[in-house]
Amino acid sequence: MDFDLTRSIRRRHTVAFGGETVLCVDTLHELADLGGTTLLAEVAQLFLEDAEQRVGDMVAALDAGNLDGVRSAAHALKSGAASVGARPLARALQCLETEAAQGDEDAAARLVVHCCGMLPEVRRSLEDLRDGAGTL
Repeated sequence: MDFDLTRSIRRRHTVAFGGETVLCVDTLHELADLGGTTLLAEVAQLFLEDAEQRVGDMVAALDAGNLDGVRSAAHALKSGAASVGARPLARALQCLETEAAQGDEDAAARLVVHCCGMLPEVRRSLEDLRDGAGTL
């Protein structure tokens, strides 16, 4: 790596959800160790592209009263969030997945709003990291 990933993350991503950083340094290091900053950039970009579709699917399913569709979209988005180190978002999506599976439409609706509110900060953090590190 041609930059200090840990320092870059800590400097740029101190906004926290519940006292935890938006992005997990350990997860990002694991990705960088596996395939360098190129793999990290590719995985981040795939997540960013996929997230918009998954959020759209969640909202549409919720609007249709389709909790299984909400659960399915939350599950897919949770996996992507975990892969880029967005642990607080992944945990919120796990809660959404559980509530949707249990048929609690009100709780699922609140969690969809909560997760949608978290996503812009995750996006900004990934974009800032990518832009601050050149090719990431």
